[in-house]
Amino acid sequence: MQLLTKPYNLNNVTAMLLIGLAYCCVYLSGCQSLSSNDSQAIAAKPEKNIAPAIECVKAQKKNISPVVHCTGQVKPVFGKEYTVGVRLSGRILKVNVAPGEHVKAGQILGYVDSQQVSEIQAEASKAASRLAIARAHEEREFRVYQEELLRPKALIRAKTALQLAIINEQSAKRNFHRMETLKKEGIAAEKDYLQSKSGLERARLDLEQSQLEEKRESELFANKGLIKKDWQLAQTETQESLNELQTINEKLGFLGAESRPIRGSTKDSIKDSINSASLSKRLRPLVPIIAPARGTIVQQFVSPGEIVGPDSPIFSICDLRQVAISCEIPESDLSLVAKGLPVAASVTSYGSRTFDGKVDYVGERLDPKTRTVSVRAVIDNTSGHLKLNMFATIDIQGTPKQVIACPREAIHETGGTTVVYLRTGQNLYAKRVVQTGISSGDLVEITSGLQGGEDVVTTGGVLVKTKLSMEQRGDG
Repeated sequence: MQLLTKPYNLNNVTAMLLIGLAYCCVYLSGCQSLSSNDSQAIAAKPEKNIAPAIECVKAQKKNISPVVHCTGQVKPVFGKEYTVGVRLSGRILKVNVAPGEHVKAGQILGYVDSQQVSEIQAEASKAASRLAIARAHEEREFRVYQEELLRPKALIRAKTALQLAIINEQSAKRNFHRMETLKKEGIAAEKDYLQSKSGLERARLDLEQSQLEEKRESELFANKGLIKKDWQLAQTETQESLNELQTINEKLGFLGAESRPIRGSTKDSIKDSINSASLSKRLRPLVPIIAPARGTIVQQFVSPGEIVGPDSPIFSICDLRQVAISCEIPESDLSLVAKGLPVAASVTSYGSRTFDGKVDYVGERLDPKTRTVSVRAVIDNTSGHLKLNMFATIDIQGTPKQVIACPREAIHETGGTTVVYLRTGQNLYAKRVVQTGISSGDLVEITSGLQGGEDVVTTGGVLVKTKLSMEQRGDG
């Protein structure tokens, strides 16, 4: 059996071993002794070939505002969302608006036809009729009372008329007796006798009439208090009827229906009261659906012909000139948030565009499960771009304070520790463990481990880290 088909070239193998040994010697001769203590800075050898790729800035005290980032949903501002309905049962007769339309406060959105309103308006018609009758009675009693005010003069005239009637009756009586005596003596004619007798009878009738008139005027004058009382009772009856009609009208107004007209007063003509009663007989059982405030129709829950009740929502109106974004922030960020702080909100639909606002509410209670606090921001939405239930990101800008800060790209995480790389000399670098605090934009607060004026590596930190690691392994 042939073991080797081709002989080895010993000269080539020897040359390769010599070259490898020479390379190892050169590499080992360039290593330096490094300290194994991690708490000390590790210095890198000057290397001219890495200097152009490394950039540094000085750590300085700067005024930065802490920014709290959180996400939430666009909601109506508290108190600016209105559910519109009616206070009674009925059928939707007409709808005047549609979702998306802007409405004003007091605008009629539609009508509801209600039988309950018809019944109440019928009661109002009866009350208006009773009021008209009461006013007519009051007018009559008032006139009687006005006449009563003239009773002293009428009584004087009646007494005077009675005295004249007595005198005339006595004169006619004497004339009759005289003519009767002359007739018996045959001196007076029959005609004169009959005339004197007729005059006596007329005088007696006038006397009786005057006596009755004087008696009536005397009684009326004596009972003038009763006449005033009758007028006062008529006034009370009128007021009761008026109060009844006003109560029914207030009930109709509370329900949102058309109320009955009330015309005239105690001094007005009876004609106005009768007109009021006739107008009340025309029933209009329509209840308008009124917009309680300015806003946008965001939902319509019913259609014409549907039956609604006091608990049935008909429209939902929101004033979207401002919107609220509610979110949850962690307990650790609670000290950075306060009511009134400025807020910048953004949504994915509009890219980098932001919407300004302010923190309106910071919760008083911490969620025991998530350890978060509710925060609500009010955002200006006059443009109308923000829609309800959109997901949004908000940045809460805290109160500015002066701290030692460095750029975010200068901070690195190594083995669970936050570090920065410093330039300690010409092409000399070191690693420094630091503690970070608040951040704002590209700046991060350094609470410990760094002093103002030190040069921090911002570009090429990975290169410095790699070089320091290689030297540390080479020393080991």
